[in-house]
Amino acid sequence: MHRMSVVSSVCCAIGLCLLWSGGVSAQAPVFTDVTGTAQISNTLRGPGLAWGDYDGDSDLDIFITAWTLVGGSPINKLWQNNGNGTFTNAATTANVAGFNNFSSSAAWADFNNNGRLDLYVTNFSRDQQDFLYQNNGATFSILLPNTVKGNPLWIAWGDYNLDGNIDLAIARFNGTNLLFQNNGNGTFTDVSSTAGMNDVRDSERVVWVDYDNDGAPDLFTVNIYQESHLFKNNGNGTFTDATVTAGLGAAGLGRHAAWADYDVDGDMDLYLANIGGNILFKNNGNGTFSRTVEATVTGTAWISWMAGWSDFNLDGFQDLFVASGAESAAGERNTVFSNNGNGTFADATVAPFTTADSSSGAAWGDYDGDGKADLYVLNYGADKLYKNDTNPNIGQGFLKVRPFRQGIAPSDSAADGIGAKVTIFNAGTATVRGYHEIMSGSDALEVLFGLPTAGTYDVQVEFTSTTGAIGGARVINKNDHVKFGGISVPNTVIVKESENSTFP
Repeated sequence: MHRMSVVSSVCCAIGLCLLWSGGVSAQAPVFTDVTGTAQISNTLRGPGLAWGDYDGDSDLDIFITAWTLVGGSPINKLWQNNGNGTFTNAATTANVAGFNNFSSSAAWADFNNNGRLDLYVTNFSRDQQDFLYQNNGATFSILLPNTVKGNPLWIAWGDYNLDGNIDLAIARFNGTNLLFQNNGNGTFTDVSSTAGMNDVRDSERVVWVDYDNDGAPDLFTVNIYQESHLFKNNGNGTFTDATVTAGLGAAGLGRHAAWADYDVDGDMDLYLANIGGNILFKNNGNGTFSRTVEATVTGTAWISWMAGWSDFNLDGFQDLFVASGAESAAGERNTVFSNNGNGTFADATVAPFTTADSSSGAAWGDYDGDGKADLYVLNYGADKLYKNDTNPNIGQGFLKVRPFRQGIAPSDSAADGIGAKVTIFNAGTATVRGYHEIMSGSDALEVLFGLPTAGTYDVQVEFTSTTGAIGGARVINKNDHVKFGGISVPNTVIVKESENSTFP
């Protein structure tokens, strides 16, 4: 039985409850437009964005893809965080601006495990090559032989074969979806056919997530004109279509999939942003999902483009932002949903989100390091950076956890923690106060938990196995290192896979 299943069983047996309810109304959201003061200027209409600390200074930078012609050519942007509330466009000097490509998505990952975040950028036009950028420090090298052509829309990194090397999946519109195995030597092998992942659909997104908590990352593909699909990882290099058996069929015209443990029960739930009604699926913890009857989060917009979870008010429950309106005639308003902690949500939308806009994406990242998740919003006009100025309730603080996978010399850690599962317990107990899986995508590769400052907490991080076997995951907790037990908040904790006492 998997670790989380064991925890659930134990908690039920001794009368503990995984779902904690604070019973206190959360503070209303306050987001301040700091685009101008941050010195960000972007009108690229790009559909892709990704937060990541590419220069290793512990400040989050952000990469934005270009889609429209600006000054005669679409050029991507890399906003380097200066650490003082401002950003500088470093795309050209870092060699990641692109070459007049219509770029559709980007995702950070340390594919060679050398302690620096690398970058994959998909370019949509059929005759244009994607770019895999290797991070050399101040600049990047383009590794073209590792990339593909042909209508790719989205890329996601995940270690599907549990060998410690991050693999990548690519969603393509009207083309064969692709799975590339990382060979660990700077090259990749196309295993789409042998893995059973080479379906041809109009795919918009791919997301790696271990939905059934068996230790192996599964893949969810979002399709706009066909059924979205959940591919279960069999642990032997192949996948099985589990869409129907998992209860995720008939899920609408998909645009984006956002995963989070919104009900704090130790597994990842799913929110689907669609053209038409959005859907919230509750993970039942047994490999199946239930379509919730919670109507608040499903029907505020007709054309939703992207959604993202974050506990913006630090009340202990994951809240939701939905970006909407791009390509609709008059735009639509974006929406902030506050999690009530009892399975329901409240539409907490306030200015500046109360008026119609044409937003094509959004991503959460604590760019100023104050323990509150800020929000970058892509628009079909000027992009916006919103600083989260929400005041948490008195007695609430943040716990930020940044996991790092095992690296190679000279670094003892890779620059990301993709696939790591983070669980927060009341200190010395089995009571879960938060759970999250670090997933490749647009949001920062870290997690923020809102917790009462009066308590202390134990942190547990389960890393993707490097043994090549499901269930062989390396767990870092207070038993390995005292510094991960009895932690007070506010606090930031860095957890390295190399800190495991049994790591060779």
